[in-house]
Amino acid sequence: MRDAPPPGNQPPALTVEEARNEIAAHFVEQKEKLNARIEAKQEVGANVASQLDKTIISLSGGALVFSMTFVDKLAPANLGVEAAVRQLGVLRCCDHCCHACDACRSNR
Repeated sequence: MRDAPPPGNQPPALTVEEARNEIAAHFVEQKEKLNARIEAKQEVGANVASQLDKTIISLSGGALVFSMTFVDKLAPANLGVEAAVRQLGVLRCCDHCCHACDACRSNR
């Protein structure tokens, strides 16, 4: 059992109104602290997301450069795209700059 404080050291008794005001002030103070912590966490999350975005963009750009650099070595076969486009009438025979096909030689 706790000993009661000496009569001279007891805090003055609070009225109901004063107790409500203290509780409200404490609540507001804790709410502000919580809001500050949430904002700090949001800033950290935004920084992490920004770094991830930069990383993804860098990796995507590197993959694009890699594929453009080695596409001829990885897939050297002509997939017939030029012939298909030529049949649609979009690309004339001499538009692809080879000038070695029979159609180009016959048009000269």
